[in-house]
Amino acid sequence: MTQRKWPLPTEITERIVELVCRDWRYPYRWYIYGNSPGAAQYAGVCREWQDLVERWTFRNLRLDRARLADVDRILCRRRQAYVCTVDFNIELEPYGREVYGEFETAEENARNSSLFSETLRLFFDVFSRWAPGSNGVHRGRAGILLRITAFSRSDVGRCGEAEMSRRKQDVENRDFLDDRYIHSILQLLPAATGLPVVESVSELISGKGRHISAPAWALIINGLPNAKKISINFWENEKKDLELRKRLRDEIGDALARMRCPNAEVTLSCSYAAPKDHSSIPPKLIDTRGADDAFMRGLRTWARQLKRLHLSDVVIAPEVFYPAASDDEEAASEWPHLERLVVMYAAVTPQGTWLLEHNPEDSPRDRPSPVVDLDEWGQEDLGFEVPAPEDLYEDSFRTVPVAAEMDRIHRSAARAARRMPALRDLYLVTFDGAIRWGRRYHGFLYNYDAARGVATAHWGSLPRYTPAEDVVELWREMADEVRGCQLEVLIDEDEV
Repeated sequence: MTQRKWPLPTEITERIVELVCRDWRYPYRWYIYGNSPGAAQYAGVCREWQDLVERWTFRNLRLDRARLADVDRILCRRRQAYVCTVDFNIELEPYGREVYGEFETAEENARNSSLFSETLRLFFDVFSRWAPGSNGVHRGRAGILLRITAFSRSDVGRCGEAEMSRRKQDVENRDFLDDRYIHSILQLLPAATGLPVVESVSELISGKGRHISAPAWALIINGLPNAKKISINFWENEKKDLELRKRLRDEIGDALARMRCPNAEVTLSCSYAAPKDHSSIPPKLIDTRGADDAFMRGLRTWARQLKRLHLSDVVIAPEVFYPAASDDEEAASEWPHLERLVVMYAAVTPQGTWLLEHNPEDSPRDRPSPVVDLDEWGQEDLGFEVPAPEDLYEDSFRTVPVAAEMDRIHRSAARAARRMPALRDLYLVTFDGAIRWGRRYHGFLYNYDAARGVATAHWGSLPRYTPAEDVVELWREMADEVRGCQLEVLIDEDEV
């Protein structure tokens, strides 16, 4: 085509290019997926179109180990500035139907950890050469959103619809489906621990795939110093091996203590599911009441550098906010940057007790049938893992807060809030399947409205929970000391 000045205004040209390049197979999620097939060819229409098309062509990258080799060759400094999101897929080794009915072995997990480590190291090597700049042209923010997902092409949801249909009907192999690798956690091997720094990433998300260990996430985050928004998942839901569960919890705490992400906004899930059978005894992770563990110490240390923290599916004790020992050096330390803190915690404690009890006003319920009748079926006859004893029955009858235990948590939170000068919002809520689906809720919300100079504390609970007088007084003192204002207190059955 003969080169000439494009006759239309820039705004109209940009809109035309957007409509041509957008992948209309996903009209409501176009910003997640790539461009329409063949969109790159429109860069040859004219010089005016080339830059606009490349802005769309390179805005979302889907990378794996094979494609990393092309990044340096294709993405010059100008094109790097167009990148908004990078979906980085770490592919693990495939497997066949001969192992569908078996759990992933230690040898398989070791090989997959090696693949995971090598591929991640390659990514950091490549992107460490990218200079920080105003990436994300289409999202109006500096930096790249990086999503890391590890999986095998043989995993559930990755092997294709036809194979999934066949696997679900494969009685002969007794396919474990996603239970096959539920206990496997990918480790970052020593050869990849010295990751170079990548300055172009401003947001990090963990994709839906295999479990990645907490120490690996710590090394990844420490290699992304400009990541100010982070959303990751840890796995702390081991229910059959108590010692492994304790090691995982300590491992998470140690990793948090080493994690560096100052002034970041973090969403962290520990993936814990409370026992379905409320007559069971929760696992005892800590022997002594009032003591803490590596998890709570690490969380306190880590949270001091954060700006916002949303913590969910986690087992806590009051010491997660404020250590019990009054002479503890950590008790005098401040959390100077924290503006918003949300903690969605399980209805059980690390000491092996429930935070909920039976409501005598509820009608009695017969004990339901087990999820799996072990008298009729054994593990060798099933295509999935037999649930842990605490989940064999779905017997949910606990709905009333144990007032003394709830008071301890809210006292500790009030003491910690006195060390949070920037705090605007603090939200605490107990989670359990019976609460969520039975329209029960037990939450607490502290809010400071800077414009009005007003602080409020709202306890909303159904069935109703009334905090002790000294708990309310602690929050009043906190508002007066930190904000110099009176505290408006609400205690009712309205959801907060």
